[in-house]
Amino acid sequence: MRLIFVFFQVFYDPIHGLLELHPLLYSRGVAYLAGQFAEALSTKQPKLNITPEDILCVQIAGLCHDLGQGPFSIVFEEMFILEKRADLLDGSRKEISVKMFDYLLSTSLRSSMEEYGLNVDGQIENDLVFIKEMIRGHLNTDETQKQFMGRTKDKYFFYEIVGNEKNGIDVDKFDYIARDSYYLGIQSSFDHRRCLMFARVCRVGEKNRICFRDEVSNLYSMFQIRSLLHRTAYQHKTTRIIEVMIKDALLQAGECIQIEGSEEKIYSLSTAIEDMEAYIKLTENIITAINSSSKEMGEAKKLLSNIVSRQIYKCLGKMQSEKPTMVYSNLLACPPGDNQNVTVTANDFGIHFAMDYGIKEKEIIENVFFYKKNQPGKPFKLREDEVSMLLPKCSSEQFIRVYYKNIDEEVIETAQKKKEQEGKLDNMEWPAQSPDLNHIKLVWNELDRRVKAKQPRRATHLCNS
Repeated sequence: MRLIFVFFQVFYDPIHGLLELHPLLYSRGVAYLAGQFAEALSTKQPKLNITPEDILCVQIAGLCHDLGQGPFSIVFEEMFILEKRADLLDGSRKEISVKMFDYLLSTSLRSSMEEYGLNVDGQIENDLVFIKEMIRGHLNTDETQKQFMGRTKDKYFFYEIVGNEKNGIDVDKFDYIARDSYYLGIQSSFDHRRCLMFARVCRVGEKNRICFRDEVSNLYSMFQIRSLLHRTAYQHKTTRIIEVMIKDALLQAGECIQIEGSEEKIYSLSTAIEDMEAYIKLTENIITAINSSSKEMGEAKKLLSNIVSRQIYKCLGKMQSEKPTMVYSNLLACPPGDNQNVTVTANDFGIHFAMDYGIKEKEIIENVFFYKKNQPGKPFKLREDEVSMLLPKCSSEQFIRVYYKNIDEEVIETAQKKKEQEGKLDNMEWPAQSPDLNHIKLVWNELDRRVKAKQPRRATHLCNS
């Protein structure tokens, strides 16, 4: 799967070229770090009774935690499927990963695990249950109503290694920060090895939890580099534009692509997620299928061709809002203005929310436990003022971007003749490096008028993304 196809279009490296990775390949780093973490805890704290089977299980969970990731990652899951078949998501990528793991078990994986001494049939400390619990996590389930069955509370800390839903500090994050900052040429001061070196398990309430040394500067570096990656890569406006275009291409081609699943049943791109035998076949071959000679793929093929030739959607600008969801609901729902030279419909625009987790990160840090060097058995949390110091100062920005999909020559010509109507909007930030957008500010003004309209009505059809 071309998991960083979008990065390739924006940050192409002529030396390394395009990375083509299957989830099992890029998850090797997560599996490796998960094993290193468990072994480090076992060495420092032998009383935890960490067994070789425990370590193997956490490595398998790290290797398989993203099996449910579709082609083009979030483009498929959070954009295409969310719009086309939201009813089939059944929770999240984690749940799909568990279903894919079950599918692999139905082949030859179960017998292989038995050969390595794993308990796959027992009622107590069943290793298959343990692995799936580490992949799935809590799924927002109240802990008072759910108790993990794969391991006892004494080994609860294992559930915080691969995907730590309590505070977000886990080997999955360690891995992608190291990998992405390296390939994007971003200098990172965060050292995950130091985190592993000074982490230990402490008793917190009824459970054993992972705690970190009270030297918080390294964790501060982790949040800084994560924020930087979001701003310069993951949330880059061109990255998001290309993701929207890929999603639109998948929507155009979805029902035309046919995938054979179990019992020779045929699925489309939007229904393959129902059957893991069909879903596992979704690879970069989707692009090959779209670029076929089929006339039915015409619109989808044109979108992919436009990406390659950089004829991409235009980012009109970004709008900061305390209530972005309200803006999303009303942006294109208001009646059109008096200017008959500007004709816009919901399908002409794409809207993307960019939230850099400022509020969420504050809640995450409040769930991190620390220990002092001279009191390793006494976990504690940071004070509220210390939490504020730990987070990046710029981590609370929330905004939406608006993309214009169809740039009509007549609209451009009209906008050129009416430059006197142009003006910088108080609550808008114009893209600094997009001089070509001066020709379509008239359209942006029309959008602004709609946002500020006094009689918004509920949209019957909204643009996506």
